[in-house]
Amino acid sequence: MLAMKKNLLRIVVAAAPAIFAAPLFGQQMPYFSAYTFQPKFYNPAAQGGASGGGVAVAYRSQFADLPTGSRPVSYLLQADISPLLGDRIGLGIMAMQDEVHITKRTNVTAFFGYHLFPADGDFNLSLGVMAGLLNQRLDLATATVNNPFDLTLMQAAESRSQFDGGFGLQARFAGLQLDVTLPQLFTSNLEYAPAGEVGTVRFDVFPHLFTSLRYRFQGEGFAVEPGIVYREVFTKALKAGNFDFGLRAYFLDDDRIMVGAGYRTDEGGLQFSAGVRPVPQLLLFGAYETHDALGSSFEAGVQYAFSRSSATPADDTRTTDTPKPPKPPKAPKPQKLPKFDQTAEAMLAQYKTTAENARQKVAKDAVAAREKIEIARYALNEAKSTNNHKTRQTKIANAEKYFPEIEAIGAGVSIEAGKAVATQKSADSLVQQVAARKQKVHNENDLVLIRTASSEAARNDTDVRAKFAELKILRSSLPALLDINDPGTIQNYLVAELSALPNKPEDVKVVAGAPNSIAVQYADAEEAYKSSAKIKLLADWLGARVQELKSEGLVFESARLSAEILYNNVETRTDAKYASDYGQPFKTAYKLNGKDKTANIKKDAALTLETLAVLKLHDLKRYLSTKIGVPEDKITLELTAPNPKNDYQQVTRIAVNYRKP
Repeated sequence: MLAMKKNLLRIVVAAAPAIFAAPLFGQQMPYFSAYTFQPKFYNPAAQGGASGGGVAVAYRSQFADLPTGSRPVSYLLQADISPLLGDRIGLGIMAMQDEVHITKRTNVTAFFGYHLFPADGDFNLSLGVMAGLLNQRLDLATATVNNPFDLTLMQAAESRSQFDGGFGLQARFAGLQLDVTLPQLFTSNLEYAPAGEVGTVRFDVFPHLFTSLRYRFQGEGFAVEPGIVYREVFTKALKAGNFDFGLRAYFLDDDRIMVGAGYRTDEGGLQFSAGVRPVPQLLLFGAYETHDALGSSFEAGVQYAFSRSSATPADDTRTTDTPKPPKPPKAPKPQKLPKFDQTAEAMLAQYKTTAENARQKVAKDAVAAREKIEIARYALNEAKSTNNHKTRQTKIANAEKYFPEIEAIGAGVSIEAGKAVATQKSADSLVQQVAARKQKVHNENDLVLIRTASSEAARNDTDVRAKFAELKILRSSLPALLDINDPGTIQNYLVAELSALPNKPEDVKVVAGAPNSIAVQYADAEEAYKSSAKIKLLADWLGARVQELKSEGLVFESARLSAEILYNNVETRTDAKYASDYGQPFKTAYKLNGKDKTANIKKDAALTLETLAVLKLHDLKRYLSTKIGVPEDKITLELTAPNPKNDYQQVTRIAVNYRKP
């Protein structure tokens, strides 16, 4: 029986590298799919910084087609306490347990990261190291044998521990982020010495590589993030590596909803992930994967962030007036008190707190301002690269809606930066007074921190102002696609837009009108004075074009509606009657062949060609006025008759007059 135990231990330990490294891709370091969007689970360089701190737990179960007792099951607990240490230091801890059949592996690892280029710059680079303890337990008592009475074998268990260490890197530029993690790089193989045997049996521990590259496309209220993950196990005899290709989408402010999908090579199959934030600090996430040979896997987790800033909602209404840069507050004069040296030290400590608080507020708001500036810059560059008028106007509008938010944030940055600069002046003045008494400040480090905070806050303020000024210059450099000084360009634009309009009135066309006007006409043979759906659609279209031309600088103040009647006898009766829609009786001024007239139409009166045309124009005027933004009293009605060249009983023309500013 004892020999059976020894042989079984040899077999398990000898076979473990092949079992765990080949089909399960290095199960000795279990991989959670959440690493693709939460790299701090494994990467020491991802602790702290822009991500803040927090705590997360996750559970993963793999390969549903295997027997229940043989399925790999993993548990993870990760905590990031970096907010307690400042902006440049990252500190966290990760505890992970992985169970596969008779093997139970436990890692407890401490993470330390340093942010060489912190989050308030355009380029961020962080390095990190990890160190901890790796314990592996082989529980031979769970093995299935032919002799159920072999109690010696059922009680057998072997446990070994080793130092475990590695390092990580994280780099970010604009929306691009790279994470590289090398866990189990500095460790040794696990050796087991069966009782009564000479020599040991070795369990090889292999270094791992996790590399993640992703890019975030930020839109209004949503973001799209394609990414790729490469994982590899470095061994002497075998080399196992694979790729994960994925795409995630985020919706609503604070990325409240996340969905994703991807594909894993090496028989990994498809992956699906989802997440939701009930509140900005809390994330619930899950993932599901398929495997061609071993069946499906799933994981679930929850993460709570200690600090998470939310972006200003896109629909938040703010003033569009550019706020004037606030004047920095005057530096308070230090008071001359008894025990001056002690009082000076206390005041200096207070100044340090004030300057540091201002620096942190400036750094946080400057990041938010830069993000909005980059989103707006991206939209303006897209507008600059298109020759489509509608697309350009949409892109410009998307960019300009961020301008008030950037101005408001920039004003706050200037105020806080002013506080930091004023505090430094107060501190310098205090030090001069101490020196005048032939004393010196004992805690000179406080003075250094005050000056550093003041310099950094002022630098961020200057940078945000400069970037916003560049953004405004870019906006002003965008040339108009419509030349308002060339009526031919406007005419061609209207013709092209009208050709794309569906369900147009019969024989509608853009016509050359009077100077400084745009005009369209259509055939109208209806014996009803209410505007049809097609005519209202044309009015909607014309209103949209007027608004676009307004954005290019034209000013619209009046319009003329005219009807050309085919027949000479405008008193010819029609089958239509007036239903007193516009008063009883209906009265309105108009012109017939250049002569001023006033309609006086009573209820239920039979309409003639003339009165029918007047009512048609009046109904059109009421609807069109709201679309083109011209008051009804600035829209005139005109009739002409006869026009034997017409192919229709009546041809209606709409002319909207403009002037240049």
